[in-house]
This record gives sequence, structure tokens and C-alpha cells, in this order.
Amino acid sequence: AIAGQNDYTEGYKSFHITDLSCQGTEESVFNCSYSNVQSMNCNQYDDAYVTCT
Repeated sequence: AIAGQNDYTEGYKSFHITDLSCQGTEESVFNCSYSNVQSMNCNQYDDAYVTCT
């Protein structure tokens, strides 16, 4: 199932990664590339949630 817009609320915690980029062949989301957290410019409206099934 695909989560809808109202399934999650805005986050107010720290961002751990930004600009996550996956090719689709990775065994784990942790094998995807991403940008340095210190160089980000994000706010709570930029949150994204990942649920693996």
C-alpha cells in the first residue's frame, strides 16, 4: 500500500541524511548515496518517510 499525505505528521527532529539517491539495485537503503548532513538546508516540510515491507 502507498501511504497517503495524512498518514504521517511533520517531523521536528534532526535530519540524518539528505539528497538520498538510490539506483534500485541496492540491498539496503543504507547502500544508497546521500549528501553530507552539514550541507543541507531542510525544514520539517521536507521530511520523507520510508517503510520497507
